[in-house]
Amino acid sequence: MLDRFAVRGIIAGFWFDNKNEFRTLQARGCLGVVDAWRTSINSLLEDEQSKAAEAKPEGDDTDEAESSDSEDDDARGI
Repeated sequence: MLDRFAVRGIIAGFWFDNKNEFRTLQARGCLGVVDAWRTSINSLLEDEQSKAAEAKPEGDDTDEAESSDSEDDDARGI
């Protein structure tokens, strides 16, 4: 069983975690909260899609080309 301090901590944590939603609710109403959620979800989805689009292919030869150039320079004494 939870003591009174644990219960108060749970309630305080809930209020702290949701304070932005409560402020939005107070300022813009229910539709404002839903619109903020929709905007957040769309932003997260766009970020995930852009990260997948920026992934490098496994056969990327740029690192190998740079390392072979530096080895050639070392061999020539440059």
